[in-house]
Amino acid sequence: MAEQGLPVTVRIQARLQDDQRAEVIDALFEALLARVSPPSRVTGSELVVGVHGEPRAVLAHLEVAPVDAERVVAAILDLEDGLPQGSRVEINGASAPFGRLQGLAVYLNGTQLDADAYTQGDLQATVDALTLAAGDAGTLWSHWMGPAETALYFYGGDAALLRTRLEAAAPGLPLLERCRFVAVAAQD
Repeated sequence: MAEQGLPVTVRIQARLQDDQRAEVIDALFEALLARVSPPSRVTGSELVVGVHGEPRAVLAHLEVAPVDAERVVAAILDLEDGLPQGSRVEINGASAPFGRLQGLAVYLNGTQLDADAYTQGDLQATVDALTLAAGDAGTLWSHWMGPAETALYFYGGDAALLRTRLEAAAPGLPLLERCRFVAVAAQD
């Protein structure tokens, strides 16, 4: 880039794994920049993590050609329907929120169930049943395995509807005993 690029930070309020950060978020912004501002580039990305390393968000760092800055920000804001609420783009000290999807985390209890639940439960079968139950209300985006819980992160247009559908699948799935359904906050 001949002239100094403007630094742009995009916070995607999605709970993703590190490999997804590289494969999904970096690729998303590389494609966007190639389309609307070829001289601009992705300079890196990083996970924002909470307690025990649980993912909270992804920060994408861009260097944008000044002449294309307005077009790039507009293109990022156009991603609104496909990204979670609480996402933000920051440029020149200004910040604009975007995102419409709502998140729902399902936390599977990894330490307090009867031994039979762990021996009879099948994590893949549980994930498959929840994915099927979600139907068109949402999609499983990612997971996280912590010291006491495993989290499954779903995103869709209505977290309450998504929760209703996932809760309906819980009976008969041993690994969902004592699970928690938690709305993923737009800013955490």
